[in-house]
Amino acid sequence: MIVSIPQKPRLLDYYANIHKKYDIVNRIFTFGRDVVWRAEASVECLKDNPAQILDVCCGTGDMTMSVGAFAKAGISVTGYDFSAPMLKVAQRKSTIFCRDKIRFVQGDVAHIPFGDCTIDCIAIAFGIRNLAFESPLAISRIAEMCRILKQDGKMVVLESGVPSSRIIKLFHSLFLYLFLVPLGGLITGDFKAYFYLARSSGRFNTLVEIGKILEEKGLTVTMVKKYFLGAANLIVARKN
Repeated sequence: MIVSIPQKPRLLDYYANIHKKYDIVNRIFTFGRDVVWRAEASVECLKDNPAQILDVCCGTGDMTMSVGAFAKAGISVTGYDFSAPMLKVAQRKSTIFCRDKIRFVQGDVAHIPFGDCTIDCIAIAFGIRNLAFESPLAISRIAEMCRILKQDGKMVVLESGVPSSRIIKLFHSLFLYLFLVPLGGLITGDFKAYFYLARSSGRFNTLVEIGKILEEKGLTVTMVKKYFLGAANLIVARKN
């Protein structure tokens, strides 16, 4: 289901411009490891046999379909995103993978169309950064996700982060600006979009800081795992 909604014009424009080649850039940029990371996150989502899983900021649906591929029959898996072009890519891909297991809904994270305490597990892969980076609405958006999560429900977060080591942080920044921006710009034709993605990744939070953001809204971090020395992280948290 896709409906028209208002959203931040800049991010809408960025993702509208890069949606066709977004997956290709991700594979090259992470050397294909993002597929493995999503698979590990999917296993965490499904450990407690949830009835309903919501993949927030699902984009082109890679995380949604990864969860769907591992999910048993009867588990509801929904991808939720604000970008219609990204969701159209996701829907095309879903006709080949997991067509009968998943669905996609367009909407704003500020107003998720699910009732209080109705979702067993929320997955969000490389999306919290877009919700929280330099945004005064960060806490309210995370609060909205917590609102729909059941008591003792699980949030599985896969997100880029800033390495704590200064030396590694320097190489991480160089990699973002000297590799990601030129690569993404050349492949998609939108250098501004990938400059934003590099800037938000390079100036976002460390693993510890991401955990604190979640804990401020009543979640308890139960597991963390670093990839690429903290340039990407898997965080599992439960609603108290």
